[in-house]
Amino acid sequence: MSLPYCLGCRRHFYYPRPRCPFCWGDALADRIPRTAFRVRSFAWVIRPQEVRFERRVPILLLTAASEDVSVIAEGVGWTSNSPPEVGEEVDFRRGQTPEGREAPLFVRSRPEA
Repeated sequence: MSLPYCLGCRRHFYYPRPRCPFCWGDALADRIPRTAFRVRSFAWVIRPQEVRFERRVPILLLTAASEDVSVIAEGVGWTSNSPPEVGEEVDFRRGQTPEGREAPLFVRSRPEA
């Protein structure tokens, strides 16, 4: 998935905004990071913020990094019996959550055998 990239300070950032959050430049492009996203940390969120999530608690949130950008997004495809591993390569993409809404998600790069 491409991310906003500042042509001034040459950094990716996320979430999309009209100006770079680092240098306030407005010369932006969408670019795919050159390196894969890798899990830095994860947490199972036990207390949902909305009633619509209550039927699938806990919810997995991942922080993953690629090059100069870190992103926090929901993780889909892991279970508490088979959690993500720090350093594991993940794909960052737009997809559908179990509730059917479109959102940025992390998914396993290599499905479990």
